Amino acid sequence: MSNNSNKSSWVSLVPKWTSTVLLSLIIVILIISYFTGRRITIYPDFGFDPNKIEVNNSLKIDSGFVSLNTRDSDWSLDQVPTNQNDWETPRTVRRVVNFGVEFTSVPKLTVSLSQIDSKAPPNQRIGVDYTNLTTEGFTIIYQTWYNSSVTGIRASWVAHGQ
Repeated sequence: MSNNSNKSSWVSLVPKWTSTVLLSLIIVILIISYFTGRRITIYPDFGFDPNKIEVNNSLKIDSGFVSLNTRDSDWSLDQVPTNQNDWETPRTVRRVVNFGVEFTSVPKLTVSLSQIDSKAPPNQRIGVDYTNLTTEGFTIIYQTWYNSSVTGIRASWVAHGQ
């Protein structure tokens, strides 16, 4: 019980007018900010100055997705090898992707798996990657191995650069 009385006595040490003063100070700051059109920071900004942000007007962004499935003529990710010795050999499908934006230098690229359609084995092994990244596009690589059977797959991508 002494702990509760200590807490309540600590709270009683804070003057009751403190909240009124703080609220009044915040209102005055907001009014000054509104009429001067200036941003006023009332918290530490750790050196970040929004007025020093340089906007790079030459930044270009392109994005899209590539969906493939068993209807594609070169699809092999659903064909599990009958010989178990071949299970560790990856089965791969590749597609060339052309950018819709003209980059002047090779952009940064992020590729991520966004949809999978697969058959029932408990362990699905699926990989998505890219190669041959240029200013004009890249090649996306879908891959599976062992006894995994993938009947459809989609990957999303985002490229950004100059």
